[in-house]
Amino acid sequence: MNKVYEELPPIRRARDFRLYDHKGQRFVDFWQEDGSLFLGHRPESVLKQIKNELSKGLLGPLPSIWQRKLRQMLRLYFPGYHLAGLFADRETLVKDWGMPTDPFVEATIPGTLTLWRPWTQNEKTRGPMALLAPGVGRLGWWIVLEEGADTSNPQSSFAQDSFRDLVTAQGLALLAHSQPQWEPPLVLAQHPLLHWIGRSWFLRLPEGANDSAVHRAFVRNGFYLPPSLKSPGFWPLQPAAQLSQGELSAFVKLLEEQPWKI
Repeated sequence: MNKVYEELPPIRRARDFRLYDHKGQRFVDFWQEDGSLFLGHRPESVLKQIKNELSKGLLGPLPSIWQRKLRQMLRLYFPGYHLAGLFADRETLVKDWGMPTDPFVEATIPGTLTLWRPWTQNEKTRGPMALLAPGVGRLGWWIVLEEGADTSNPQSSFAQDSFRDLVTAQGLALLAHSQPQWEPPLVLAQHPLLHWIGRSWFLRLPEGANDSAVHRAFVRNGFYLPPSLKSPGFWPLQPAAQLSQGELSAFVKLLEEQPWKI
């Protein structure tokens, strides 16, 4: 288990961008599984489509129309790239392609697999990319894309799973129609401890800062940060899921007091 999870109590449910423990305490999820859950933990539009497909019994590893639609959405959002692989989990991806390089944690090597996140400066990276299904996270596929035109047969063999095809295609459709243009809350826009790239942000911590102490301080105040503090956090996308005034005030207070320095 990632040590960061040890800072969180057992989570009973998740909705929008908030996690709730068994005592009812809530936490704002700024990680959102590397931004893949940009629609929140319970995206209504995707849930409706999932319920419709499940009522048809399409839950197993079966070919369906959704993989064709998935390819169409990938061509729309990633022009100049083609689908090179679909994987049910990170372990299978790593076995076939190696561990994707996180460009915010280590230097990338041309031609090697790079981790992609929405609305960050590496969004239009070059070379092969790995991304977790946008909008639905681990419900969908891990996707590998390569540069160049797709010369394979449209019926070429990839992993088949009608459910994962469905939720991944739906997530990509919503990503393609989402609005990344956005301004952070005024009180945070110019804060010296924050660096913004669209909806993503980074903590500017001094060299040698104790990551565990930082995570602990934020969790105690109701916020869940990315496991690696070199990775970006993501501000909630949906207006209905914006931080309350109390949450925003608590976040600002944390930045001002920096209790992890004590």
